[in-house]
Amino acid sequence: MLFDAEKVPSAFYEGMLVSLDMDGDRIQARLTPFKQVHGRPGVKKMTAEERAEFCHGFDMRSQVLGDDEAMERLWREFCMSNRRWLLRFLYGHDLLVHRILARTPLPDCLYTDRKRLLSLSAVQCKSIREAILTILSETAFRGTDNVTP
Repeated sequence: MLFDAEKVPSAFYEGMLVSLDMDGDRIQARLTPFKQVHGRPGVKKMTAEERAEFCHGFDMRSQVLGDDEAMERLWREFCMSNRRWLLRFLYGHDLLVHRILARTPLPDCLYTDRKRLLSLSAVQCKSIREAILTILSETAFRGTDNVTP
C-alpha cells in the first residue's frame, strides 16, 4: 500500500496475496489475506478472526458479481453516496467567478499542481470516470440544482 490516510475504511488496508502453483497443465491458487501494518511499510497475515471476517465479506462481494441487477444497484448506490466527493473534480465555479478568473492570472495561483493532478486523475482513472458519468447521468436532467459538491 502506497498511501496512508487517517479517515479511510479499514478495508483500505486489507488485501489478498494470490499464489499460483503450476504443475504441468494443473494450476492451483492459494489465497492469503493480509493487512497493511499501520504507521510503517509492510504487511502481515490476518488473525483467524480477521481472516474469517475478511473472507465472509469477500464471498458476499463475489456473489454480487454474478448478479447484474444487484451490481448495477450497488454501483448506483455507491456513486450517489459519494457524489459530492466525486463531483468536486468537475464542479469549479459559478459563471460570475468563472468569468472573473478567465480574465485574470488568478487561475495560475488558484489551481495548484495538486489540484491539476486531481483533475488529471479524474480524467484518467477509469473508476472515477465511470462514477462521475453515473452521477451526472442520474442527476443531469432532473431540473434541479440540489446536487452540490
